[in-house]
Amino acid sequence: RAVAASEPVTRATATVGLGMGPSLAMVYNSQTKENCLSLGYVYLESPAAKAGLRRGDMIVGVNGIRLNSSNYYKYQVELYTSTSGTYKITYARYKDDGVTLVEYNTTVTAGSYTYNPVIFAGQFLNDAGDINIGYLVLESFDISGQEILEQQLKSFVSMGIKDLILDLRYNPGGSVAQCRYLMSSIVGKAHYDDIFAKICACIRVAVPYTGMIISTRESKAVREKVIRLGVSQISGASRTSVGGY
Repeated sequence: RAVAASEPVTRATATVGLGMGPSLAMVYNSQTKENCLSLGYVYLESPAAKAGLRRGDMIVGVNGIRLNSSNYYKYQVELYTSTSGTYKITYARYKDDGVTLVEYNTTVTAGSYTYNPVIFAGQFLNDAGDINIGYLVLESFDISGQEILEQQLKSFVSMGIKDLILDLRYNPGGSVAQCRYLMSSIVGKAHYDDIFAKICACIRVAVPYTGMIISTRESKAVREKVIRLGVSQISGASRTSVGGY
């Protein structure tokens, strides 16, 4: 069974919108025989969450207009990016049988809410007590959310979690420093530099012609290691003191 790992931890950074999550994707509604929008996630404490919307709901209508193959994209962009306005949402949700879709109506008004890069944190348990696996969904490697990530990992440790499922399906990337921190937190701080080298290698394989610059913040040994992996520039001859540039 899956349960929430802890109370959501947030940082004092507000954003404005509807809060319809990082994945508002088009799907085919077999019941209406039309395209609709499926909610991958709903941001915690956002207007969409307060209106009762949740992961898996399918938006089939907006302001009385049914979605179809010709207009779904317009509403996909609008609902994801809107920072103002009120929307009457018709959505379909499966009943407990997992087969029957039932339509509901709600109203969502764009507003301010606290952004949290940890979309969900939970644990998988069994009745025998011999399974205790953490589950973390991280939307982005956002360095301004470092504190929340650290607190979440500490929460996992306090719960005795030693195995972790890291869900990055909706993560487009971001801060290399935070990615490096997270990976070394999982495999051990002794591998901090090894993780960085692997990240550099993955980037070079994924985008062969993109320039990569390594900073003087890295040690001489790390710089020498990653230069062989495809780093194209180095700031080793630059002055990084205040006013140095």
